[in-house]
Amino acid sequence: MSDAKLYSIAAIARKLDAPESTLHAWKNRFDEFLPCVGSGRNRRFRADAIPVFIAIQNLLGAGLSTNDIKSELSKSFPRTIETDQSPASQVSVMSQSSVDAPGVDSHLTAAIGAEIARAIGENLSRYFSQPAPLPDETVQHLKAQAEEQQHTLCSLQDENKALVDKLHALENELVRLRKDRREMEKYLLGKINTAQKK
Repeated sequence: MSDAKLYSIAAIARKLDAPESTLHAWKNRFDEFLPCVGSGRNRRFRADAIPVFIAIQNLLGAGLSTNDIKSELSKSFPRTIETDQSPASQVSVMSQSSVDAPGVDSHLTAAIGAEIARAIGENLSRYFSQPAPLPDETVQHLKAQAEEQQHTLCSLQDENKALVDKLHALENELVRLRKDRREMEKYLLGKINTAQKK
């Protein structure tokens, strides 16, 4: 029989002997692989989330980037569906990943934003190309507002892309530092062993 017990982040942190803040960061980055119920402070994780946390811990320890870890997790763990298991409701909804997460999700967000902007632009151009019953001043004001909103949307998309690129660079640098650390440890152990043999 499967373990129906639900665990808080604090309980899982104790099991993994890891800081609770670290598990919160993992939860935000790899949310789509972590089976849970509830939301906010009431969010609890099912027992089958624990092996996912352990896999994340091991893969991060091996120096993998977020995208590589997501790729590895998708091979062993299904993406989750978050459920509200209150007595009044058994409705299932799709679990959402963090907006600041890099990779596919940020590209998807940018694509959705671009599609929304395109649809709004088409509707506005159709509206303003027809004889408007509104005064010219009002029409011009609405056009100016629409252009401003379009400009703001483009700026936010550019800013989002820049932040994603910076996050990728930081992750790559972290991977490089971990590799350098491992190489330095091997080098120092070799020196110690040589010194002990003498």
